[in-house]
Amino acid sequence: MITGIQQNSAPHGAEFFFRMCERMLTQTAAIRRKKDGGKVDIRHKLILVVAACLLLITGCSGDVDTDGMFADANSTNVQRAATLYTVYQAKHNWTGPESREALVEWAKTLPANQLERIGVDPNAIAEMLDQGTDGQPLKFRWGIVTKPRDPPVPIVFESSAIEGKFKVAFTGYVFKEVEQAEYDRLWSGEGDEQAAPQGRPGS
Repeated sequence: MITGIQQNSAPHGAEFFFRMCERMLTQTAAIRRKKDGGKVDIRHKLILVVAACLLLITGCSGDVDTDGMFADANSTNVQRAATLYTVYQAKHNWTGPESREALVEWAKTLPANQLERIGVDPNAIAEMLDQGTDGQPLKFRWGIVTKPRDPPVPIVFESSAIEGKFKVAFTGYVFKEVEQAEYDRLWSGEGDEQAAPQGRPGS
């Protein structure tokens, strides 16, 4: 059982978020053990993403290694961009931003220490979105709508392949390296399954 979650730095009225943080983070050990055909169960991916979103939004902390969790899930700019996108969804009725400008302007309202936890320089948010591993601007599918039980949906893409592989980040902290045919399918939205009506591809 996780104890010692601090509430002093939380916004007024965020008690519910802290209870959710505590309940979800107690299940992180089970997340790593729960497997189906070698893949983590989607319901447990949901626990990870919601817990991470709540931690980033409220700044709550406890005995769990949340810094390590964030570092593992945000080791590249495509992953960091997907985290910002997903947290934006969580704060906007699970609807993604409509444009790069909307995402950047919203991210600027987050406390600097929360951005730094996921490896984002608070003074260079737009620059981060323009610097994938391939050195090119990241590509986004804007306005994506998801529901808590939906499978992961592709939202952030690198512009070009490295050694024949494209990096793609999904909702739910899912990250893949795919070849051209799969990349094109994901970018078109054809790979979305059992999700709410989707937004449009963008740049």
